Amino acid sequence: MAEFKNLQLSAELALSLGISDQVSEDALNKAIELSNRILASSSAKQDHLNKLREQCSDQKAFSQKYLEIKEKNCDILGPYVELLSCVADDKRVKKMLKLCQQEEAALNGNGKQVINVSSEGLSQVKNKLKAITEEFERPSHDNKHSIESHGTLKRSNGITVELPSFPDWFQTRPYMTNDFACGSEKGGTPITLAKVPVASQEQAILSDLINCLSGIDGQHIVAMPLENLYAKREFRFAVGMDKSLKELALKVLELASLYSSVVRFIEQKTEFRFGRVNNALAAAMDEHIIEYLGFVAQNENQRRSGNLGLQKLVFNSESMSQLFRVLAHTAQTVNNNDARGGRVLTLLHQLTLCTAGDKNAQEICFNLIQKASKPYLESLDEWLLKGVINDPFDEFMVEDNQVETDGALSTEDCDGYWEKRYTIRKDRVPLFISEYAEKILRTGKYLNVMQQCGKRIHSPLKSRTVYTIHGSKCEEVIEEAYQYASKMHLEILLRDYDLIGRLKWMKKFFLLEQVDFISQCMDLCDETLRKPVMELEPTRLDFLFGLVLRTSNVETAYLEDLHTTLITSSLPDQIRRIICISNDTFPLEDIDSYDLEDKELSGYESFAFSADVKWPVSLVINSHDHSRYQMIFRHLFFIKYVERSLCQVWNSNKVARRFSPMESPLYRPAFSLRQRMLNFVLGLQYYMTGEVIEPNWHIFMEKMKRVNSVDDVLTYHTDFIDQCQRECMLTVLELLQPLRELLDCIMDFCKFILHVRNYFVEAELELTESFDASESSELHRVDFEDNWTSFSGEVEHHNEKFNSLLFKFLDLVGSLERDTTHARLLLRCVENFRMDFNSFYSTQRKGSLSLNKSSTSSTTG
Repeated sequence: MAEFKNLQLSAELALSLGISDQVSEDALNKAIELSNRILASSSAKQDHLNKLREQCSDQKAFSQKYLEIKEKNCDILGPYVELLSCVADDKRVKKMLKLCQQEEAALNGNGKQVINVSSEGLSQVKNKLKAITEEFERPSHDNKHSIESHGTLKRSNGITVELPSFPDWFQTRPYMTNDFACGSEKGGTPITLAKVPVASQEQAILSDLINCLSGIDGQHIVAMPLENLYAKREFRFAVGMDKSLKELALKVLELASLYSSVVRFIEQKTEFRFGRVNNALAAAMDEHIIEYLGFVAQNENQRRSGNLGLQKLVFNSESMSQLFRVLAHTAQTVNNNDARGGRVLTLLHQLTLCTAGDKNAQEICFNLIQKASKPYLESLDEWLLKGVINDPFDEFMVEDNQVETDGALSTEDCDGYWEKRYTIRKDRVPLFISEYAEKILRTGKYLNVMQQCGKRIHSPLKSRTVYTIHGSKCEEVIEEAYQYASKMHLEILLRDYDLIGRLKWMKKFFLLEQVDFISQCMDLCDETLRKPVMELEPTRLDFLFGLVLRTSNVETAYLEDLHTTLITSSLPDQIRRIICISNDTFPLEDIDSYDLEDKELSGYESFAFSADVKWPVSLVINSHDHSRYQMIFRHLFFIKYVERSLCQVWNSNKVARRFSPMESPLYRPAFSLRQRMLNFVLGLQYYMTGEVIEPNWHIFMEKMKRVNSVDDVLTYHTDFIDQCQRECMLTVLELLQPLRELLDCIMDFCKFILHVRNYFVEAELELTESFDASESSELHRVDFEDNWTSFSGEVEHHNEKFNSLLFKFLDLVGSLERDTTHARLLLRCVENFRMDFNSFYSTQRKGSLSLNKSSTSSTTG
């Protein structure tokens, strides 16, 4: 009766303020709790009264009503005035109360709202009610993530994998959980303890605490709903609970909150989509849950026997709280980083190292990471011992990019196979083996190549990788597996696939070691290769090349893998594109239009060899190195063609023997120019073959005698090709282009001399057939005198052009910085050309400069 009276008096006071005529019991209970926390001083009450009086429209009526209620000795008047003062200060609460008043005003006299609903509106209402009903039938704990995506897994390479799914009841039954099952969004309402004596409250609270430790709501202590899956669990207490008992209960509920976090982590991470490492970690934590439930059962037994008090329960919970603090912190760390696979092991390893000062905590973390790392280390063992990736949930450190092959890999496929198929994902590498990541990758690659070659792997290793804090056990196993795999792979390449023989074969044909074969090829294919590249017939070229192979004395080994090809772009343009792409000098769409040669190439400029290198030798002689072999071959082959043309000019010079003593000396400038050009070309050939390729090949072969792994072979072979390209001036466009212009100048001179030779031969035949000897001699002398001026002028023109381009080339070499690698190599190149060994060109250039100065001064004077 007293409670009803308090409600009635409070409602009358609220009506005088114009707030509302409905005051709930919860509001009064909160007001009582608020009054217990605040010192009920008269000055505090007076301040609240003054605030309310200022905001009231009728201050006199408010004061009278307050005095009237005060005279009735209402025990909750002070806390309620304080509550109303807080409500009056909060604008949002006042706005909400006004909205409530408006809704109440919209109701009719019998308290029901009048709504006109059509048939369509009624169907919509039914659908909404059905949707709301389905929503409430769902499990109250947060199982949203498992429903959404536990059925499939999308790998990093874009492939979607179907995962095993849980039964439907795992998602549809709300109480299939070890965690609290909150019945609604607001949670349950605890039963009040306002009328229960303090002595009786302890036993009621003990029973509720045992339930909460097991993940079950009590009568006076209930769990509040979570804001998200990883939020900390909070609890709601009954009204009237003793303050001291409540403080003791909070200490016990801290363990219940930790238990709730750990259980949620375990139930979520048991899903297949989180990977085997998280599954193993959840299983390791679940072992501690079994121990924890035994602890709860012991306390429940003590409570029933009357030997358990609230303080004793707090004491008993302390040791278990230390364990669950570590477990909850581990779970929160993994959740915050959204970790899986190797990332989880890295976090656990860091936690283990950070707990070095706490022996118990470190033992717990060490136990967790040892059990969680077992699936990952099993995958690591399979990779180290078999070269196979067992990674069903996309969490292993080595990623397979799945290069599709049909058994044997070609030269083009092996680049992607070796460099791109197997790669390291740094975010999946555990911290305790991160420094061995490259060795792990190479070990599995070696074994995988052996499997591709059809070899059976019998690893002698008996030990397996096991987690240790400092990684010493893993280091021993990884190093032993790497040594075995690299040794076996290298032996297969050297013994079974004749790697050294293949490299020598490439040098023989692509680096012009087999010069007699190249000369024979030029002799037979000369007429075809002189044509423009667009007019060539590849089938005829292949036929002629096959004829050369059958009639030559070259070794028959691997000759079936040698073919001919025609490259439509010039060598400088090809190198320019490569340099621009590698240095990002120009956008890809602008490279084709950048300073490219527009002349039509001949067959000699486009001709190249092509080799079919089979797996696994194609790992060493890959497509990139194969194209660089082709560039060196094209460079040497064109120089050989220039030498051949000069030799043809020398043969044509024998026509001058039939000339008269007066006519023969007139050809000496042409003979001299031809000899200087031949000396230049022979010196250039000697430098590239004798001073570049042979010494670097010798160094390469010496390194191959001490090689320990296939990666060393790849490094040494790449260094050999790089060195040959650089010293043959194929990577310095500033010198390659002038050198090509110099060779083109020589070719123009050869074409001119051969044309003149043909002209004189034909003219001599015509004169011999038409007239007698005296008339022929007289007419030949007249014709010779008419054409001599133009012939000598052309020779002089070619001489000046050759000297100009040669001087330009020498100036470019001298202008380079002498401390750079290219400059040292090119200066060495010039010395070995023997172009200026007796200061011939230096003297000639000084003479031409002094002549130009004297002519300029005479013109000025």
